[in-house]
Amino acid sequence: IILYPNPVINRLFVEMSDKISTTPVRIELLSITGAVLRSKSFSGNTNLNVGDLSAGVYLLRFINGKDDVILKKFVKN
Repeated sequence: IILYPNPVINRLFVEMSDKISTTPVRIELLSITGAVLRSKSFSGNTNLNVGDLSAGVYLLRFINGKDDVILKKFVKN
């Protein structure tokens, strides 16, 4: 899973690897303290509008149908 640009100002792009790009995934945007700020489900690549977030460090939690979890960190400027 690739996140770009990082740091981000408005729109964060999420690029999934070919191995998991066809699997439905739930993505959760978390504050650094772990509070869920928003979530959505998708398959393939997607993007998130993060322009309304305050500057800081955030996490994205990716959960597939098998309850495998991947965490990725990004910085919002």
